[in-house]
Amino acid sequence: MTNLDRPNSNVSNSRTALSWLPVVCGVTPLAVAVTSYLISVAAGKVPSCMVFIEGCTSISAAGRNAPAVYFFKGVALPLSTLVLAYWWLAGHWLRGIGAALANARTVQLLGLAAVVFFVVYATLLGSEGPAYRAMRRYGVVLYFAFTGLAQMYLARGMLRAAPERQGRLARIQVSICALLLAIGLGVVLPELVVEVPSDIENIVEWNFALLMNANIALTFFAWRSQPISFRITVHADP
Repeated sequence: MTNLDRPNSNVSNSRTALSWLPVVCGVTPLAVAVTSYLISVAAGKVPSCMVFIEGCTSISAAGRNAPAVYFFKGVALPLSTLVLAYWWLAGHWLRGIGAALANARTVQLLGLAAVVFFVVYATLLGSEGPAYRAMRRYGVVLYFAFTGLAQMYLARGMLRAAPERQGRLARIQVSICALLLAIGLGVVLPELVVEVPSDIENIVEWNFALLMNANIALTFFAWRSQPISFRITVHADP
């Protein structure tokens, strides 16, 4: 058996298409949440306001009731497959630019954990009962946490493996991750002592989601400058 490297005319197009995956995975979840909110407003299920500024409702409440819940689940659950592909490819890409295997595997595992908790959250959205509410809450919190950690490890890997080409973008992404951590702690820690007003908590939740998804979308520029490489090997008998 011999290995023959055969050029493929579709490789360039595939690289270009994959570079847009972070944009899809960053923009679409937020678009789904906002659209679900608008559907709920139109159905009279939640009040109308500028949610990012006024926080009159949470992301969960925006997609909890019919008909918004059908839209949310119908789009969000299939989207989780694309997000999982993004994190798997992110680890593969890190290895391609010279990052340590442990760093790449950590990104993939954290990304997998984030997707699992998102699926739990989305599946239980709209369910009733204290147990379901608790599982939804833990699901969304852990989804946010693992996504932020995965993006932090991705940016760190970029900074260490390719500081000349990816350093500036990696520092921006690390800064966003640090801001997300500060925002998260700024809400979680006070809740241990006093009750945080719901509108403040909702404002934080919407803007946290905005920054987190924007950080994912920024990976587009890294994958555009250093595309994911493919090697097609054909095994043939001599």
